[in-house]
Amino acid sequence: MENLSEQELFLSHIVEYMDDNLPNEIANKVSDYGKKNEAEVEKFQKIRGELQFSLQSLYLSEDELLEIRRYIRNEEERHNMDELRIVNIEKKERWTHWRRQLGFILMTLAIILIAIYVLSPPPKTKFDALQSLVYEAMSNEENTSADLHLPSDDLQDIKDFFDKNPQFQEKPKVLGPLENDWKVDGVSIIDYDIAKIAMVRYSNKELGESIFHFTYQGNLSDLEKSQQGNIDGFTYQAYASDKMNIIAWQSSEHLVSMIIGHRATDELAKLAIGGGAQQNPLD
Repeated sequence: MENLSEQELFLSHIVEYMDDNLPNEIANKVSDYGKKNEAEVEKFQKIRGELQFSLQSLYLSEDELLEIRRYIRNEEERHNMDELRIVNIEKKERWTHWRRQLGFILMTLAIILIAIYVLSPPPKTKFDALQSLVYEAMSNEENTSADLHLPSDDLQDIKDFFDKNPQFQEKPKVLGPLENDWKVDGVSIIDYDIAKIAMVRYSNKELGESIFHFTYQGNLSDLEKSQQGNIDGFTYQAYASDKMNIIAWQSSEHLVSMIIGHRATDELAKLAIGGGAQQNPLD
């Protein structure tokens, strides 16, 4: 190999060069020659392609080979070959038949599944009341009364507003006057795709705080489990966070009420009791 010229070395390894499979010890030398003599590479590639095409034209199928063998076999062998050919044809036909049947079944099944997916109603998203309503309370805490759907300090006006509103299947509960200088500011309706929530806001000017009474259709059992409180027979579930505190209770068979604010949960519960949460005085 050491006595070969660059051209001879290249031509002896041109196939490996075109297939990118050169031995490491000659890879650089052969590659350099090939890059400098691309015309020789293209010429070889063209001849190689013509040779491959010519060889393909000489290829005989299995059926053609069987036909040739028929002429060099005796009568019995030709008969056996014909039977074998018939068996092969029958196998192909059976396979084609079952393949078509399987394709039809799969296509039918796909159509059924697509129809079920398209026609089935989308699954209902679960309403995360705790997270959603704490967010609503925080975002409404700094708002003025002008941002409410009905700014009013009259609880009867608020009850009438809910009673006349067709959005609620069951009318929200409205508490009576709260104790300790908590005054009602008004009401808003929060319209989610999966729930409609009534919100009554109260404020205490001396404390510089607001609390929010939310009512929505649901069950208390759907909320996360928490410590249960009981004050004078008023039972509720309490939730505390670093932002706001929550008490929740079942205000009717299908309605859940929440009071959310910065007060401790037992203080919120006492405010709910003071507003008649047990009796629902404005019903």
